[in-house]
Amino acid sequence: MWRWLFSPLASNGRRTICLALALLLTSPLHRVAESESLQSLQETFQNPPADARPLMRWWWFGPAVTMRELKIELEAMQKAGIGGVEIQPVYPLMLDDPVKGIRNLKYLSPEFLNAVTFANQTARSLGLRVDITLGSGWPYGGPKTTLALAAGKLRAVALPVTTAANAPPPLADGESFIAAFLVNGTPKSFDPSSAKPLDPTATTIPAGSSPQTALPACARLHCPQR
Repeated sequence: MWRWLFSPLASNGRRTICLALALLLTSPLHRVAESESLQSLQETFQNPPADARPLMRWWWFGPAVTMRELKIELEAMQKAGIGGVEIQPVYPLMLDDPVKGIRNLKYLSPEFLNAVTFANQTARSLGLRVDITLGSGWPYGGPKTTLALAAGKLRAVALPVTTAANAPPPLADGESFIAAFLVNGTPKSFDPSSAKPLDPTATTIPAGSSPQTALPACARLHCPQR
């Protein structure tokens, strides 16, 4: 491209265009525009729009929070250029102590929900974004969480089909069967597009191209956290 632009065989019109472009790129006006663009970019980084500012994970230990302290911390974060908060209710660091003014709010209690509402309304009035996590446990649970409501885990296995007999894998305590599929290939290399539902109650496996692999999947429930 550059050889064509500066070739002696180029026409006078092409030479004129190339000369004009070269003059434009080296002209004071171009340097001024470039300088203004860099300055604008720098100013945007120094004063980013609200939706581009970072959010802070806001730990609520206890939660032993007060409306006064929530307001103070939100205002401090807003003045520091923070764009919002992610409220994270978490375990208490200290037991209730009236002398020190420490009172841990029970999770999902009216007092706790009032604190969340206050924090949300105050943050919004300051132009801050607000998010909240369910709690500090992964997976979430507790003594009152039954197996039916507990967090679960999917267990999927790949079994080579060596005979026509159907032998589903045994279920562990707390597991329940979800579904099974039959695919062409080996457990380590099979074609997902060939998957066909496999009836776990059937005594035999339908014949197909060899080799075949059975893919049963089971739901495994975690015991409640205590």
